Amino acid sequence: MRIKTFEAPTLQDALEKARRELGEDAVVLNTRYVKSTGLLGIRGASKVELTAAVQPEEPGAVEVENCADRTHSTAMVESSYRSLNNPLCDGDNSTQVQMASENTEGRCTSFSKAESTAPDIADIKWELRRLGLIVENLLAARMSVSAGERTPEQVHTPLLIRAGVEANIAYKQLADLVYFDEFDTLIKALASKLESFVRPFDCADSRVVALVGPTGAGKTTTLAKLAAKCSLEQGKDVALVTVDTYRIGAVDQLRTYARIMGIPLEVAFSPADVAAAVNKHRNRDLILIDTVGRSQRSEEHLRELKAFLDAADGVETHLVVSAALSPDVQYEVVERFSIFSPKCLIITKLDEVSNLGVLVNLPFRSGLPVSCTTSGQNVPNDLSIADANEMAAAVLGRITAEVAR
Repeated sequence: MRIKTFEAPTLQDALEKARRELGEDAVVLNTRYVKSTGLLGIRGASKVELTAAVQPEEPGAVEVENCADRTHSTAMVESSYRSLNNPLCDGDNSTQVQMASENTEGRCTSFSKAESTAPDIADIKWELRRLGLIVENLLAARMSVSAGERTPEQVHTPLLIRAGVEANIAYKQLADLVYFDEFDTLIKALASKLESFVRPFDCADSRVVALVGPTGAGKTTTLAKLAAKCSLEQGKDVALVTVDTYRIGAVDQLRTYARIMGIPLEVAFSPADVAAAVNKHRNRDLILIDTVGRSQRSEEHLRELKAFLDAADGVETHLVVSAALSPDVQYEVVERFSIFSPKCLIITKLDEVSNLGVLVNLPFRSGLPVSCTTSGQNVPNDLSIADANEMAAAVLGRITAEVAR
């Protein structure tokens, strides 16, 4: 597959560039608005960055025959485009795309080979997926037309999307809020939606909590912040357990935190050690378990880590995800770490991203509530217990100054 990124003032211009260079079979993988750098490094006007791909022709690939009326496929796409020109229209978009795909498939049923093989099926799936993406791109192009062709409430990009909320979530799960243009009203309405995706970390509610997540997510620092908040600020009796014996200096780092806070630390080298450590401190208010970071793509390592946590009874896992990861990687992490049956999300490194849409996108996409967030290295100051009102205000707060200008 050939992949290339194009930049242009508008989405339509970017699509035209992609078509000219990659051909009509190109599909759009991603689009985003970026700020161009102006004179002396000052931020200039916004532009569209579009990533497109095209499937190269392979020797022996199946060719579709007896499709004289190829304009019929285009007509079906245009029909779907007319039905989808309003992102809030009634009906199931996926069903309309499927109908267009099935009609196209029905018009092209003669293949150059007598029997379908696995590569043939893969090619057909590629074509169906491409057709769906074409319809989505037509919808995106429709939404980027000039203000004169749009209703008054659609002239400006909705505040939710400008704040980093994914369009798919904004136009579906938050459809009743998407065109709110008054900040205070929108913050209250968004906070109401977030209530069901918030489960504040409570030292009294959770007895044994393990933090899991990929490498570099900030688990150890977050665990130290939670320990400090519960022991120093709330006077809870806390113990720490670490199974992170792989990373150089990880035990020493946590031992330093434990010594400063005056709380015990147990080092576990095996599942049996974890069970023994938890049983030893069972009468304490809270036991926090630090785990080694594992790649979400290493099933073997994930299963090995799960064996450590399964050895102790009553362990509740919280999945730590960095806001600095790309959305696709964040969702991959959630999917792969589902083997731990996490109860909550801890979203870290909010200080490293330009917008805080992740506070809406990640819980809405994963279905998991947020227990707390972090936005720096200071222990324990840079940890915030999840609160729907504060999260809604944070998501929209960063564009307040922009709108005021």
